[in-house]
Amino acid sequence: GLRYLAKAQDPETGRFGPHESEQMHFMYNHGMATLAMAEAAGMSDDPHLRVIAQKGIDFIVKAQTSAGGWNYRANPAGDDDTSVSAWQVQALAAGREAGLKVPDEALKKALSMYRSATEPAGFVRYIAGRQDKEDLNRSSLCGVALMTRQLLGEDPKTAVMGKLSARLLSSPPLAKVEWGKDWRPGKPNNDDNSRAEYDPYKMYFATYGMFFRGGKDWEAWREIMKKSVISMQSLDGCWWTNDVYSQSGGIMYSTALSILTLQV
Repeated sequence: GLRYLAKAQDPETGRFGPHESEQMHFMYNHGMATLAMAEAAGMSDDPHLRVIAQKGIDFIVKAQTSAGGWNYRANPAGDDDTSVSAWQVQALAAGREAGLKVPDEALKKALSMYRSATEPAGFVRYIAGRQDKEDLNRSSLCGVALMTRQLLGEDPKTAVMGKLSARLLSSPPLAKVEWGKDWRPGKPNNDDNSRAEYDPYKMYFATYGMFFRGGKDWEAWREIMKKSVISMQSLDGCWWTNDVYSQSGGIMYSTALSILTLQV
């Protein structure tokens, strides 16, 4: 896996994956690949992996906007996408932990962006600085902000962290035992619409955010999370989920996020 990622990197730019004209959402891929390489470099202390991870981090730093976020196409003059930015933040944090060169200014700007994207009422904007009524319904972004802001140094006891946490607890994941057994797409009586409300992306970020926050909120979320995630596992070991992103990414996507959620 590491060899594959190494070969997928442009040695000049440090970018992982194909050219932007071929892949609109490539910064998701780049952030995840850099995160994986930074963690591998930190655990192994392999000098070759450290060079690759550092190049990936350098690309992220260059792609950061003046407001502190990132977007699909690594355009420094573009929007600040709070979802894609979360993977860049994780990669930078992993690089910092591994002892790689990560500018403090990049982390400070990212925290400022997430603060500006978080409304006092406890919801988070998908695009920082842009009004979108759909943001009121995106509880997954509450988990994103709860995780990233603490990862970037935010005090978990602030009032806004409490509001983000409360919103997640007020909309717990729905899961039924029968959903995780032998469900397959298109099967009769699948209860597909209800299953589509279960979002492994939200579970991943919310669980990390709650873990960082700790206390009673984490204890409550941990029990909800364990019951939901474990009950969604199929008999063959994978996670078949039916939200819109899993329909696109498939079981490798939903299974990976489910395992990472349980790992927390």
